[in-house]
Amino acid sequence: PLSNFDLQACRQKSNNLPYAVMRFQSSGMSWVADGPPAIIPSVIVLANLPSLTAKERQQVIARLPELWKGPVPLLNGVQLHQIRTMLRDARSANQRGDYELAENLHRELLALQTQTLGVDHTAIAETLIDLGLNVSNLGRFEEAEALFKRAEPMIATQSSAELRARMKGYRCLDAANKGDFPTALAYARDAVKTWRFMLEDSSRNGGDSVLQNLNGRTQNRLNAELTYALHLEAAMLMRNEDGQGAYERAGEAMRLASKLNDFPPDWRAELLMTLGESAMAMNRMAAAEQYFRVAQQIREDLYGPTLPSIKTLVTLGRAFHMEGIDTSAVNAYREAFTRLLKSTGVKSDFLSASELHDFVAAAFNLISRPDITQTQKIQILEEVFYTFQMSRSGVADKTIVQSALALSVSDTDLGKELKKIMDQDRLLLSKRADLADQNMLTDEERDPKIEKLLLYQIQELESKLRVAREDLNVKFPAYATLATPKALNLRGMQNSLFPGEALVSYMLGRKESYAILIKKSGLDFIKISIGELAIRESVQNLRKGLQPQAGGLGEFDVDEAFDLYKALLDPFKPKLKDVDHLIVNGTGPLASLPFSVLITKEDPDAGREITVKTAWLSRSYAISHIPSIQSFITLRKRADIKPAPEAFYGIGNPKLEGSKNKTVGALDQLAGNCRSDAPMPAQMIRALAPLPDTAKEIQSIAKLLAPDVKQPWLLGADATEMAVRKLPLDQYRVLYFATHGLLPGELKCQSEPALVLSPPKVTPQLKSDDGLLQASEVATLKINADLVVLSACNTASGGGKFGGEALSGLAEAFFYSGAKGLVVSHWQVPSEPTARLMTSMFSRVGTELSTTSAKALSAAQYSISTDEKTAHPYFWAAFAIVGDGGKIISNSTDIPKNN
Repeated sequence: PLSNFDLQACRQKSNNLPYAVMRFQSSGMSWVADGPPAIIPSVIVLANLPSLTAKERQQVIARLPELWKGPVPLLNGVQLHQIRTMLRDARSANQRGDYELAENLHRELLALQTQTLGVDHTAIAETLIDLGLNVSNLGRFEEAEALFKRAEPMIATQSSAELRARMKGYRCLDAANKGDFPTALAYARDAVKTWRFMLEDSSRNGGDSVLQNLNGRTQNRLNAELTYALHLEAAMLMRNEDGQGAYERAGEAMRLASKLNDFPPDWRAELLMTLGESAMAMNRMAAAEQYFRVAQQIREDLYGPTLPSIKTLVTLGRAFHMEGIDTSAVNAYREAFTRLLKSTGVKSDFLSASELHDFVAAAFNLISRPDITQTQKIQILEEVFYTFQMSRSGVADKTIVQSALALSVSDTDLGKELKKIMDQDRLLLSKRADLADQNMLTDEERDPKIEKLLLYQIQELESKLRVAREDLNVKFPAYATLATPKALNLRGMQNSLFPGEALVSYMLGRKESYAILIKKSGLDFIKISIGELAIRESVQNLRKGLQPQAGGLGEFDVDEAFDLYKALLDPFKPKLKDVDHLIVNGTGPLASLPFSVLITKEDPDAGREITVKTAWLSRSYAISHIPSIQSFITLRKRADIKPAPEAFYGIGNPKLEGSKNKTVGALDQLAGNCRSDAPMPAQMIRALAPLPDTAKEIQSIAKLLAPDVKQPWLLGADATEMAVRKLPLDQYRVLYFATHGLLPGELKCQSEPALVLSPPKVTPQLKSDDGLLQASEVATLKINADLVVLSACNTASGGGKFGGEALSGLAEAFFYSGAKGLVVSHWQVPSEPTARLMTSMFSRVGTELSTTSAKALSAAQYSISTDEKTAHPYFWAAFAIVGDGGKIISNSTDIPKNN
């Protein structure tokens, strides 16, 4: 029957699903029908062709893969509508900057597509790269890379040149997110070249009027894609400091866009932003500002006064700063900050450090001017402090969101309230997308009644959401604190510090960085002459010297450690004379560096050798690290909480067997298991290397802190997730975990750090007892510990790290659950020096916890670093205090000074 009418096998642009266009003669007239392949048998009947027998129907269905050159899912209308709506809403959420919602929608879409289309369908590949870009926007670059690589072979086997071109555009954006602008520009140029070729190929296609009409639509769509690719190339030229080239490319894109009636309005806003930046680079200030304002209005019409319109103001501020107009730059940022503070949405979409950096730079320039008044300076410093609070670890942000969601699940009433808000938010997103679809229609096609109704529905939903979120904050303040941490004022921060304490925080930029130092007496603000890339290289070099190599220790670069100290802390030295406790908020690569390994002065006699006299920073100050300024304040407020009655409990030496597969390591198997919300297979966890020495470690600390308690620990097969949850964890002042720690970058299909416990004999139905205690699960525990020790061995080959931004997320989860401070390890240390260090530290703490944790650790590090056998920082610097290192009672002064 298919030979009796003309069938064109196509694919839908929006979701890459098979789509049919059919022409036939009936009743003396020509007819055209289009729709999914599932309607073909019905069209055959409508065409007055003989009705199909069951056998003929099967023959038609059997021929479909031949026509579409691949499997053809016969989806019903409901399934198609679900896929289309979910895809549209996910992309709309991404456009408005709500990356968490976009990620959840993309994952739901992926599950639906896998169920209905199979695992190898082209649409799956497209969703994978959408999801990859989304997690890249969240700063989870290793996870994004895993998703892109999962999609690449699927895309390579398809004939869709459009999908390959789109992949290049996504790769461009991912590289830009990572700050690799030369690579991003190369991807953008390749995408432009590919879209141009497709357009030329399309224009060569002829045919009758119906096909010409279809081809005209194709050309219009390809022109839209080319326009967006040109916009990407212009944006990357700007990032590579080629303003002239950017202006030319953006101009070409705008000329193309002006000829397209259905060019997406959010794309138009992005193009206007890039055109504005390039115009400013060409010193066309008035035109640039006009472009920005129009883009802002488009985004507000589409998404309301949410992050996209706020980011427009931020881009305007950045552009003003690039041109040296710092007063205008600060004013644009102020308007953005005001809108952000008024926004009632979840603040998991904080502006990135790169977006905030230009405000800090403009503010530094302003307060350095001689004509600035003291009142103006105070206001600017307050704004700088607010900006530093907004710059957070992407992993920590994600963990906070996951932890908040886990908390909502554990609290039935909270879960119901949150689900209602999330459903309303998704409905609002969908209505905005409907309105955007209306705005894309021609004047003849638009329906004013529909637009009016949509605007009314949007206003109603916004009002309901505002009230619902305010009610949620009142009814569940603990959840609100975790999900939407409030900004602090500078005076409140100063009042939270003790005498002798100083907090230092960093904002890293491409070419230069900035730091603030806060004491009770005020705030100091400096510029650092090196950027994030140079700092990252220094940190990587220092960490190389802290790893065993070829059976021996790495060569630690003392010159690098001294140079980094001079850049990061030496400018503050006059302000640090009365300081004995340094609180470090290190972002980006600095989160992977225990500051104790910095060197405060050179030793001409020792040269590049490490000696027992090396002037380590930990000999000048007790040091603690914090994942965020807000978390530090939260911990300080817990100082007066009644302490737990029992001293110690330990969990470690999980029952593990090691991998029997000599070809593929246990960690590699775990990394490749994309479990989503399913439990991790028990055999995969069991294949990790056993840790028998951790039992002795826990037992030795128990003798110091709880000598009269019989077996205050869970060890071996007893150390399961279920057993940990049953413990009265809020009854112990020190909780000690000695086990493997896993990073999100290693488990590429999950975004949370986790601690390994004993897996069950068989994989459980729920992941709450699978043997991986994730950060979001930690947040649901009830803890009242002064210290939680994470003596974690990282499982990466070559002795990788456990610290850094991934650890920030786990720390935030423990803090939320009630911990006041953590002791964490940045790399695996042999059991003997670990036991010595922990014993030395906790012998100073004692059963009464009679000294501060930071001072106790510094004193222990001093005792080990002055032993010639263990003077190398590999043996003593892995452990660091995270959190309130100033907590506890006495004014111990047993730290030798070496200023």
